[in-house]
Amino acid sequence: MLKKLKKLLHWTSNSKPEYDISPKIYEELKPFRLPIILIILVFLFGTLGYVAIDNVDVFTAFYETGITFTTVGYGEMYPMSDNARIFSIFLIIVGFMVFTLAVGVVIDVIQKGNLLTLLKERRMLYKIARLKKHYVVCYHTKFTIELTNEFKKAHIPFVVVSPEEDLEDIAKKYNYPFFIQAEPHTDIAMKKAHLSSAKGL
Repeated sequence: MLKKLKKLLHWTSNSKPEYDISPKIYEELKPFRLPIILIILVFLFGTLGYVAIDNVDVFTAFYETGITFTTVGYGEMYPMSDNARIFSIFLIIVGFMVFTLAVGVVIDVIQKGNLLTLLKERRMLYKIARLKKHYVVCYHTKFTIELTNEFKKAHIPFVVVSPEEDLEDIAKKYNYPFFIQAEPHTDIAMKKAHLSSAKGL
């Protein structure tokens, strides 16, 4: 049954793309490293601070650090000393600075839009990698619109490769299930289109 389904969907057992964009995704994720490291350090510093000041257990100190860092306002988890309250004020200030930095990084990454674009492309590449005996259609033109319509009628899989920036919108309009935004006839574009398992170009 599974083999018949794979044959119907023109899927291969090897679903790994020929062109790996993971390094680009990791590069876009690099800005998140500093906020994550700072958050871990704040929790470590806060936990050790409460343990040292009021001699509470590690879990209570960690929990107190969490509600202080996030300023959720649950109140004190145990009767604090004055030194612990002063430490909490300092922790709130540091936590606010780290939180502001983290929000700034997230907003900057979202505004650039590169990460979301790469994640969408990665998902598309894995879908294309499952195809076999498909056709790679170069450029979006009136001729290729007619050609892909015939492919769809005959249930023949195809991948459209075209450099238009709004190719995603074009694909939705003309019902292209698989597409790559790139200049055709380049090695990278053909690897993304999985030409090695294609039936024709």
